[in-house]
Amino acid sequence: YTSFLAINIITGGVITDNTATVGAGIYAKEEECLAAGTLITMADGTQKPIETLNIGDEVRVFDHETGEIATSKLFDVWPYPEKHSGAFTLHFTNDVNITIVGGHSFFNREENKYVPVTKDNVNYYVGQEFYNVDQKRYETLLSYEFLEGEYDTYVISSEEQLNCVTNGWLS
Repeated sequence: YTSFLAINIITGGVITDNTATVGAGIYAKEEECLAAGTLITMADGTQKPIETLNIGDEVRVFDHETGEIATSKLFDVWPYPEKHSGAFTLHFTNDVNITIVGGHSFFNREENKYVPVTKDNVNYYVGQEFYNVDQKRYETLLSYEFLEGEYDTYVISSEEQLNCVTNGWLS
């Protein structure tokens, strides 16, 4: 899932060649996605690997208007047809890590908004805090590790909030 800062809601204008249609006028940058095995928090609080999700599944989201955790149906679950390189794992103080491919957006305390963490800027975010929904607190990004090989990658989109909970992280 690429959060709303990392997607372009197309209302007109040019789509560059590094975008892929994800659904209903929403485009995600090809290099920004989640690796297979990423756990998505479902409406009932259980977690499922991203590759097992289906359109219509209900997931936990954060409602920025009410400031509360809510639920929303997935309107798109999109596996990229080919494997991607450029994966890296983010290591946090709570030992809840996440592997992303190319980049992904997370809610950052210092900037008070979603920020795209990419392979090119990840070092800038080391030492900054990101919101973990499951633990209801901010955790510090301690380090990152670039991974070799190619990974199955996915993008998911919720109907209303354009965010979801990935491995506990608000993204």
